[in-house]
Amino acid sequence: IGAGPIGLVTLQVAQAAGASSVAVLDLDAGRLATAKNLGATIVINSQDGPEEQVREFTEGRGADIVFDAAGSPKTAALAVHLTRRGGRVVMIGFPLEDNFPYPLVTAMAKETDIVTVFRYANVYQSSIDLVASGRIDLKTLITHRFPLEQTERALLLSDRREDGVIKAMVDV
Repeated sequence: IGAGPIGLVTLQVAQAAGASSVAVLDLDAGRLATAKNLGATIVINSQDGPEEQVREFTEGRGADIVFDAAGSPKTAALAVHLTRRGGRVVMIGFPLEDNFPYPLVTAMAKETDIVTVFRYANVYQSSIDLVASGRIDLKTLITHRFPLEQTERALLLSDRREDGVIKAMVDV
């Protein structure tokens, strides 16, 4: 869930790790198109009945693993509903609020494993190796470049998600 820079890298890492099919959910058509170009098996607009589409895509089972790279209370809850019985939810994105309603009973009934991630400790070399080997394409994620003098503009563009930005780079 989420086709921003982290979600799109997660898509590629899942493929590099052997995932045979990957669905990517987002609200932004441009980001979904990028996910498709990077090899997503299916892309789903999160406003268009994502639970039904994931059920159809997985032949009624639900997803084995759901990575929530969006980090909102709504996507955190959606992740549980998209996961199959005995599946796993990996929380990557940070919700802006610490406490919010969560479908815990549903997660328990489905025996869903919920894992959190913070700062990918001890994976730097494997990450560098994936990029160096070409298995992870970071260049596609860079949609905008700015000189150092326009750093504020780059940050505002990214924050507002304007002009189709995925990742804005500041050249130093």
